[in-house]
Amino acid sequence: LTELEGYGGSPLKMMRVEIARQQEIKAFWRSLPKNVIKELLHTLDERMDEGNSLHFRLDKENAYLGELSIAYGGAVISVEAKVLSYPADREDALRNAGEYLKNLL
Repeated sequence: LTELEGYGGSPLKMMRVEIARQQEIKAFWRSLPKNVIKELLHTLDERMDEGNSLHFRLDKENAYLGELSIAYGGAVISVEAKVLSYPADREDALRNAGEYLKNLL
């Protein structure tokens, strides 16, 4: 837990969570609604960095209410997912991520 200062000096707390167990990783991806998966598929190239990590944000307020949705601003939950590819290659990582996401639909 990290204490931060928000706009106007308001106190914020940032929590970092790492999911490493395969069962928990699968459970996370299966918890995402189909519309989120479809949006990730359509924007996969934009969201994958050169280190083969997939980045996206979930709306924090909707998540609190039990509804996961992609966020474009405001209060967010940032997600970074490392995509495996061997050898480490962005195009291979994009293909692997795309296949994985398609299988969730």
